[in-house]
Amino acid sequence: QTCALPIYDLVVRVQPGLIGGEVDGCPYVFNPRGYHGVALLRKDAHDLYSCALKGLSISDIKRTLPCAKSEPWRLVDLLCSLATQDVLDLGEQFSEYLSVRRAQTKGRKMAVWLQMTDSCNLRCSYCYIHQEPKHMDLVTAKTLMAKIAKECQEAHYDSIRFKFAGGEPTIRWAAIKQLIDWALDSFNGKSFRVLFLILTNGTHLPPDIVEYAASGKVRLSISLDGVGSWHDKQRSYQNGQGSFRDVDKNIELLLRRGVRPSISATVTRENVKGLTALVEYCVTRDLNFRLSPYRRPFQSLAD
Repeated sequence: QTCALPIYDLVVRVQPGLIGGEVDGCPYVFNPRGYHGVALLRKDAHDLYSCALKGLSISDIKRTLPCAKSEPWRLVDLLCSLATQDVLDLGEQFSEYLSVRRAQTKGRKMAVWLQMTDSCNLRCSYCYIHQEPKHMDLVTAKTLMAKIAKECQEAHYDSIRFKFAGGEPTIRWAAIKQLIDWALDSFNGKSFRVLFLILTNGTHLPPDIVEYAASGKVRLSISLDGVGSWHDKQRSYQNGQGSFRDVDKNIELLLRRGVRPSISATVTRENVKGLTALVEYCVTRDLNFRLSPYRRPFQSLAD
């Protein structure tokens, strides 16, 4: 499917709320509200991005960019590519085109959050969970998973992703391992794919978790709020000691085994200035990452 061509008098703008920086001389930009990850900008893409910052029209950009003069098709490709990656705003018509295209290619996917425990070995400054020894038992988890699988089969879903969360879910790794093995056997041959993800703080990874990840049975998402002290000021152990050293050690262990965890960062006033170093950390290790702004819990209906 070809890209919808924008009209030439349209003013090209950048999407609001973008996060940008530079790694090893290569500029990057990221839209935390978008559908995509980080976009690394080569020279012609960066030149186009600079034009959008100035609010130039497409016709003005066509006269300004060297690549547009020699290769007009290249400008169209760049505009469509950066707009599709939620970097540029090409107006309402193009946004409607993207919505239709995404709906046509998305497929039917179900994501299920299983709160395996409220216990945790960390005391993160922004955590909203009352940390206490409450756990989801295996019978409840299996009943829920089987019911969802049955309904997804009937509704013709393409895949189900079970997310094991907490607290710190690796505290319940023995139970999670049983659930993964049971589900892979129980749902074998169904019309949908079954995927598993553990949302972990990354401080403690038993050897068989690494083995399951390396074999492709489960994926890992690790919380990392920055590099060094940027992470430690928000994510410390119960005794106040920072956790970055252990998380970094386990990320390197996974990479040596060929496992690339995704990174989830919570952005607050305390660590926002360290985001460039965090993005560099992820990009240089080829790790997908997501930045999530912190929102304080509602205290009342007035909030």
